[in-house]
Amino acid sequence: MGSPADTTPRLLPGERAGLALCSAFLLWANWVTPLWADDYCRTMPPHLATILRTVWGNYNFWTGRWFTTLVTFLFLDLHQYGSLAVFAVLNAGIFVFLVHVTVGMCRSAAGNPPVPSAILGLAQTVLVFLMLWWLPRTIGEVALWKTGAIGYLWPVAGEIWVLARILSRRTHMNAVQYGVVFLIATFLEPLSLLLTLFLTGTCIRAFRQGRAAPWALLCSHAAGTLVLGMAPGNYVRMRTMPPSPLTDRLDGLLGNLGSLFDPFWFPFVLLVGLGLFMGRKRLRFPDCLRGERAGYSRPWPWPIWHCCSCFRAQHWRHGCPSRPACFWHAT
Repeated sequence: MGSPADTTPRLLPGERAGLALCSAFLLWANWVTPLWADDYCRTMPPHLATILRTVWGNYNFWTGRWFTTLVTFLFLDLHQYGSLAVFAVLNAGIFVFLVHVTVGMCRSAAGNPPVPSAILGLAQTVLVFLMLWWLPRTIGEVALWKTGAIGYLWPVAGEIWVLARILSRRTHMNAVQYGVVFLIATFLEPLSLLLTLFLTGTCIRAFRQGRAAPWALLCSHAAGTLVLGMAPGNYVRMRTMPPSPLTDRLDGLLGNLGSLFDPFWFPFVLLVGLGLFMGRKRLRFPDCLRGERAGYSRPWPWPIWHCCSCFRAQHWRHGCPSRPACFWHAT
C-alpha cells in the first residue's frame, strides 16, 4: 500500500493574505523605481524590425540571451504606451510566484507538516518574502531594475519552478509548458546549465530504478541551454573582454564573503530569526516512540521493528492506515 496522498491545499490558510501584502508592496516598489543605467540604452523609438535586428546582432556578436534581450527591448521601447505599468504588475507577480513556490518547497523539505493556522500561514509567507528580499545583496538590482529583473529575477523564478516540479515528480507537462521551459532555459547560462545537469542525473536515476524518466522535460530544457550556450556572440564577447586575473577573482570572492559580516545585516537577520522561532511549541516526546505501555517498557528498536514488519507483511495490524501510523500502534 502506498503512502497517503498529500492533501495540503495549493494555497495554505493565510498564504493568500500574505501574498497580497507582498504584491501591494512590490507593485508600489516597481512603480516608484525609475529607469536605471542600461534601461536608457533600450528606450529607443519602437520599431519591431529594428528590435529584431538588434536581438539577432546581439545573439551573433555579444550574448546568447536572445529571449531576455527581446523581452527587455519590447518593454522599454513601448514605455510611452504604458508598458512600464504592465511590467510593474508582471514583475511583482513573478516575485510573488517565487515566494509561493519557495514556501511550497520549504514545506516539502520539512515533510509536509500539518496545515498551519491562518495567522501562522500569513507569518510564514511574509517571513519567506523577507528572507528573499533582505538576505541577497543588492536586491534592487535584480528585482526592481527593469533590465536586471528580466535578466536575473525572472530566470531564478522560472528555474525554481522547474526544480520544484522535478522534486515533487510532477514532470509531465503539456506542449505550452514545455515551450515555457525552453524559454526559461534561454535566460541565464549558469542556472540553465546547472538545472540541465540536474535533470540529466534525475533521468538517469529514474531509468536505473525502473521509473518513468522525464525525458521530454530534459529535452526541452537542454534545447534551451544549447541555444543559449552555443550562441556565436558568447565567444565573440569572450575574445573581446579583457581577461580576469585569478587575483581579481579571489579579491571579489573575499569581498563578498566579508560583506556577510557587515553590521548592516544584524537587524534583518534578527527579525528573520525571531520569525523562525516564533510560535514554536515544546512537544512532549511521544511515549509510544520510547516503547512504553501499561507500566512496562520495551527496547527502543521495537516500534521501528514493528513498523518494518508491517511493511513486509503488506497488511496493517491494529488498523494502521498509513506508514506513520504504525509508529503510534507499535506499542
